[in-house]
Amino acid sequence: FLIDILQNINSVDVSIELSDPSRAGLIMPVDKEDENEDILMLLMPMMV
Repeated sequence: FLIDILQNINSVDVSIELSDPSRAGLIMPVDKEDENEDILMLLMPMMV
């Protein structure tokens, strides 16, 4: 799922914020191409 997220962000640099293994990670583009659009994607952990 991480590869799918990175392929759909139109930015060379991304910020990945992880706080805890059981919480969602936040993925955001560093440089914004469109100032009228904010993109924030979540990557949820799964317990197997």
